[in-house]
Amino acid sequence: MNHQHPTVEAAKLARDRDGLVSFVAVMEEVKALVNKGYPLVRIYKTFEDHLDIGYTQFTKYVARHIKQGKPIF
Repeated sequence: MNHQHPTVEAAKLARDRDGLVSFVAVMEEVKALVNKGYPLVRIYKTFEDHLDIGYTQFTKYVARHIKQGKPIF
C-alpha cells in the first residue's frame, strides 16, 4: 500500500516522465553513437546538460529502448 501524499507521488511521476522525455529528445543521436561503439559514459557526458536523468537511469534507458528495442510509451 502506498502511503505517499498524492502531490508527492504526482511530483515524482512528473520528474520520471521529464527524464524519459529528455532521453527521447536525444535518443536517435545516442543510438547512432551506441551503434558506432562509443562508450556509454562518453555518450552520457556528451548529452548530460540536455538530460534530466543520471548516468544509471541513462544506461537503463539505452538498454531498454535502444539495445532491446522496447517501445517508449
